[in-house]
Amino acid sequence: MIEQAQKMNIEKDNNELKLYLFTVQNGPLFVEFPEDVKTVMAYTAQEATNIVRNNYPFGKVIRINKRASVVVRKIIDVVDVQPLVPQEVKMLVEPPQSKEKSVQDFVYGMLLIADQFVTDERDRAVLKQIVGKIKRGKS
Repeated sequence: MIEQAQKMNIEKDNNELKLYLFTVQNGPLFVEFPEDVKTVMAYTAQEATNIVRNNYPFGKVIRINKRASVVVRKIIDVVDVQPLVPQEVKMLVEPPQSKEKSVQDFVYGMLLIADQFVTDERDRAVLKQIVGKIKRGKS
């Protein structure tokens, strides 16, 4: 467990990593609403407060209250985190689509649009005539 804790950077400068829970309220007064709940991991309470403060716009007056802190080592002991074993994953690569296929798909799409969305017969005929002039194959 000690080796695992070192790999996970649980201790730094004689401070243990802790999980801090804060509530953040709008304004300087003790107002119940609106209220956010923020959970951050940090080595000290001041560092955790700074992380929470950075989540809000600069110059906005907020009230940050620390509600709890839990040593991460206790969570790891309970959860029994096992080290991950790297596995090889093979990615399937799709072959690049040819230019001819792209042009053909475009032409078919335009013909579909002409049939389904152009209501005027004359406009439909003109659009089909224009699309028919698109070169298919080599440019």
